[in-house]
Formats: sequence, structure tokens, C-alpha cells
Amino acid sequence: MSEALGIWVDGIEGTAVPADDRGLQYGDGLFETILVRNQVPRFLELHLARLERGLAQLAIPLDGSSLRIDIARALGRAPSLAVLKLIVTRGSAERRGYAPTVGARARRIVSLWRIARVAMRIVRDGSWECCLHGV
Repeated sequence: MSEALGIWVDGIEGTAVPADDRGLQYGDGLFETILVRNQVPRFLELHLARLERGLAQLAIPLDGSSLRIDIARALGRAPSLAVLKLIVTRGSAERRGYAPTVGARARRIVSLWRIARVAMRIVRDGSWECCLHGV
């Protein structure tokens, strides 16, 4: 099992996400999973651009500078190989139902994980890198 090196919810270290979060209730959000080597996230700008496009499609507004601060904080704890997970949800719902609340504040969840022992062997052999590129 992977071990979390740090988890931040809306910039605050911890694992508590409110039960009324639309990401939990309806899957209303997006995520990106990024390989980190020597504290450098692979293809970070491409991941962030894809996240931004998806958020625009879902009409979820996000302050990208706050997300970048969270990412930098996480990378400060990264070992030589790690996984950075970015999750953005529409945030807490004011009411029940599928229709999103207008003006809801997006929630950011940034986590950094050790790579599982099996994955480390795959990375060392180079085959995981091929999988990342869709080869």
C-alpha cells in the first residue's frame, strides 16, 4: 500500500473533506495523477492545462495560483520518486440534487504519495515510463 507523504485540502494539511462535497456526493470534479522524479513533476504544465480545460467544460472556477502553491508545498516533501495527485471538486453543496449551486467555491485536494514497491520496480525497468506515454 502506498504511503501518503502529505495531503492538503484547500491549502490546509489534513484529510478531512466535508461530507457534502459534490465530488463525494456526485463525482463532480476532476483529477490528475503526476509522476514526480527528483522533486520535478513530469509534464506538469500539460497536466495543469488539461485540468484547466476540464474545469472550464464543467464550469468549475478555480484559482490556479492557490493550486500552484499547494503543489509547491507538496513537492518540497517529495523523495526521488513519488506520485502527485490533484483533485478539484465543485466544493460543498448548499442543497441536495444534481444541479450545481451557482457561485460554489471549488475545493482543491493535493496529495503526495510514495510509489508502491511494485511500481518502483516497473519505473526502474523503464516499462512504466512507456505506459505514461501511451506506448
